[in-house]
Amino acid sequence: MRIPGIAHGTMTSLASTHGRTPAQILFRYLSQSGAVPLTGTRSEIHMREDLAIFDFKLAPAEWAAIDKILDG
Repeated sequence: MRIPGIAHGTMTSLASTHGRTPAQILFRYLSQSGAVPLTGTRSEIHMREDLAIFDFKLAPAEWAAIDKILDG
């Protein structure tokens, strides 16, 4: 499944800044928003990545930048 905005330059930049993947940035954004991101992965690597979203927080400016992408 292709997630809108996941390849956006802002997402890849935030991923680089935090040492994460763009998917982790999106999952963290959703988590900080109060949503529970769901994954259907069977990959152990992806499962570990999905759980590693609680090791960092997005700053308000980062959150706003993601809002702009998703509100498109």
